[in-house]
Amino acid sequence: MAKYEKRDRAALVINFDEPVTESVIGGNALKTKKISIAKIIDNPGTKTVAVMTLKNKLYVLWRGDAYDAIGNWTNEQVESRVRELVLAGQMGE
Repeated sequence: MAKYEKRDRAALVINFDEPVTESVIGGNALKTKKISIAKIIDNPGTKTVAVMTLKNKLYVLWRGDAYDAIGNWTNEQVESRVRELVLAGQMGE
């Protein structure tokens, strides 16, 4: 069985200059200027690092070769990657 490492660090809040879509419920986009990370999950067994927001949205940050390349990641790298993924999701709006 894979070992999961949960890094429950002090709350990580990512602020945005403009509202971003955090989730969609019933076809309605819920926008926010900040995303709060509830936990960071590092699973060496599946070579995956993911975060769960306080709104229960999961973002997979690194997987496979990217997991190996990132090595011992920092909160700054987590913040940067979440920003990248969230803003990439805004492109279709």
